[in-house]
Amino acid sequence: MAALAVLIFSASSLAGCIPVLLGGGTRYGEWYANDVDVARAQAVWRDPWVAPDMTLVAHVQTKGLSLSRHGVLRTVASRATSVPPEATAPQANLSLIIVLKEVAAATSAGWQLTGATCSQPPFEVSARLRRPGDTLDTAATATVSTSSITVVVPHHLDTDWAFEKPVELAATCLAGGLSTRPPEGAGVTGSETTVPAADEPRWDTDFPAPGLAGPLATLSADPVMTALGITVYATEKPLGWQIYRTAGGFASVAGSIDHAVRAVSSIPSQWKPTFVACWGANGQRVVQFQRELEPGRYAVLDLRDRSTKAVVNAGVQVSTPGISLDAGSGVSLADSCLTTGATSAVSGSSAAFTAVGSPANGPTQLQPIFGRTNKP
Repeated sequence: MAALAVLIFSASSLAGCIPVLLGGGTRYGEWYANDVDVARAQAVWRDPWVAPDMTLVAHVQTKGLSLSRHGVLRTVASRATSVPPEATAPQANLSLIIVLKEVAAATSAGWQLTGATCSQPPFEVSARLRRPGDTLDTAATATVSTSSITVVVPHHLDTDWAFEKPVELAATCLAGGLSTRPPEGAGVTGSETTVPAADEPRWDTDFPAPGLAGPLATLSADPVMTALGITVYATEKPLGWQIYRTAGGFASVAGSIDHAVRAVSSIPSQWKPTFVACWGANGQRVVQFQRELEPGRYAVLDLRDRSTKAVVNAGVQVSTPGISLDAGSGVSLADSCLTTGATSAVSGSSAAFTAVGSPANGPTQLQPIFGRTNKP
């Protein structure tokens, strides 16, 4: 969680921050995320290349040490990078290999490279990409570093955004060109005096949430959870700033992702595969399954291998109605890169990235949404 906080604050600075708000008596309800922010976050969560394992809607939190200083955190998704298992080069080259691999995957999935920064020493590199489009509702900026990918989107109070122009890879420091720093000044919002004061939204439930009791019991009794060693939990109460961690569980499973997928598929249960993605030949693979827990409530089982290919990260998440994405349609594992390899469907050659279906993540943590009745 500490690493996530660092990522959030770092990425939010790319898009600018809400001006400092002084006067602790102000009600900050309208600074909290609303339906616009939910829709913008969902558009990133369902992106196959992003395929996040940490998902959020725009957050309001204290900036600095004073409780009267507020800021918006615009990061809506993050995940670890796909580290090539064959990358045994010195650290200087390894960072470049990792970032180039992700840039190739992103651009093949429709993202546009807009710039990169390279430092030496210690030879750390990072790249920036954007989704096509020139409206605040379509805007999204991804930052790829050696270890992680984070994606930020405009907050509903933002009136501007840095729509960087796409560039060719050869023009960036990733291929011998120049470093370019991210632009400043985007994401400028209204001031305290121009945003109406409103009560902050609250969770409208006790914790643990009574509405989750049945779905959690069903999920805990699922034989797939036992087979993978996942203990299902429910958050007892929100953390500071009413941040609620979505119910679910996690386990590290020994063996390959092929072994984990076979284990899930061989157990009589209601899980269906809904998303498979591969980051090039020998790159990371992600497989998601879903099952209904009750009408309107489902669970997502996310399997992704590590760079060593000897351990699989297995996470399960219970959906949040009205915030999580709609339940996904089933896909065929036989038609995916899991069985055919990461090859292009057109040429049959090795592809930088290939996927079937789309992720079905909901928020891994969430604040109450402004203008809604808020029940997890």
